[in-house]
Order: sequence, then structure tokens, then C-alpha cells
Amino acid sequence: MIETAEANANKGLSQSPFVSNLIYKAVIALLMAGISWYAQEQSITAAQFNQAFASIPLPVILFVVIMDYIFDTGSLYRKVWGKQKGFNGLITALGVAGLFFVVVTWLLAGAITLNFAIISPIVYVVSGVLTLLLLWPKTGTSEFALLYWLAVQLVTKFAYLTIIPGGISLG
Repeated sequence: MIETAEANANKGLSQSPFVSNLIYKAVIALLMAGISWYAQEQSITAAQFNQAFASIPLPVILFVVIMDYIFDTGSLYRKVWGKQKGFNGLITALGVAGLFFVVVTWLLAGAITLNFAIISPIVYVVSGVLTLLLLWPKTGTSEFALLYWLAVQLVTKFAYLTIIPGGISLG
């Protein structure tokens, strides 16, 4: 029993869930700051953000909601982070989020080839916000992306509503 207590004491802070969560949330805050800084540098307004978000086709929003649900409710989250401890888990989660960012950017840009030079800054900001939604803990059962998408549809009077990608829209 003494050996077990010593072994637990020697694990250090790198194994502590509290420290891992604190670092994870600090990284999310830094990513939020980076997205906000980029939006400010590109002079992106709230109206442009709302228009861009409202222009997202419904299947893309549903994809984001489903991925957020899968990631947050445990099945993907445990596979990505749960088996790894400390810094490795954080890096793996950020790697998955990076891949998600590329996929969402590709879906929003609507291009067959992903040429980052021709994509508008607002697409990066919206993709970044959707990626942050994936990273935020415990959002998977709230459908925030869908709710915000519905809200901006109302704000823009459904002018940018796209049900099916490829030009079929109402408005």
C-alpha cells in the first residue's frame, strides 16, 4: 500500500487531469485570441461574419454538429485523448482539430483543390470558430453550430440560406 501511494505521488503534475485541463483551456483561449486577432487584422465585421455563417450549407452545419457530438460524447474523444496522458493527448487533440479545420475550410471554400491563397479571410475565421466549437469541452450535446446558423438565418432574413451545396438555395 505504501508503494502505491509513493507511485501515485511520483506521477507528477504532468499526469494530473486538472493541469491537463488547465493547459487545454489555455490553448483554446490562445486559439480564440489568434482568430480574433486575425479577424481584426482583416477588418472582418460582425455583419460579414453573420453573412458567411448564414451561407454555410445545411449539410456542412450538420457535419459539424455530428462531429462535435461524436468528439464530445466520448467515443472519439477517448480514442484521441483518453489513452494518452498530458502533453501527448493535447497534441493529438490539436492535430485532430487541425485536420477538422482543413476539412471545414475545404467544405466552406467549395473548391476541389484546397488553395489557401485564394480563400477569403472570412472563410478562415468561420472555419476557426467551428473548429473551436469542436475543441470546447461539453458542447457536443448542445448543437451550438446549428442554433447559431438558425439565428443568423433569421438575422439575414434567410437571404443566404443554402440547403444543398452547389447553388440550390432559398432566398
